[in-house]
Amino acid sequence: MRTPTVWIDTNIIVRFITADHPIMTPETTLLMKQAEDGQVILKVASIVIAECCWVLQSSHYQFSPSDIAGVLTSFITANGIEMDEKDIVIHALDRYGTTHVDFIDAYLAEHVKSFGSEPIVTYNTKDFQKLNVIHHTPSQVIF
Repeated sequence: MRTPTVWIDTNIIVRFITADHPIMTPETTLLMKQAEDGQVILKVASIVIAECCWVLQSSHYQFSPSDIAGVLTSFITANGIEMDEKDIVIHALDRYGTTHVDFIDAYLAEHVKSFGSEPIVTYNTKDFQKLNVIHHTPSQVIF
């Protein structure tokens, strides 16, 4: 018998992590337990992790980037969780947590590195310097 597979959205992960809702928290906890027990596979898209970072760092939750990186890394490496680009996302979460740049910048840096050494064109040179990735402003690459 094939294990059922479902994709999960940001709100499922946030409810599980924050445990802040009387109905949704027990449901997401049960869903995670079922995934850990091999009853279901939960699939996560990289973009969902980006939104989780944004939501958890918001003024509502006020998680620090290092706390977010830790809890999301634990989440995506748990039994029963599958995701696209897992290694890239794990590296991006680490960079996000240690450099305090936006997750999406850390993700882009890691994504680009996985393809080679092409530069990133950006006006956000400060963050990409922290990420140690080749980057240029548009004026440096206009042909």
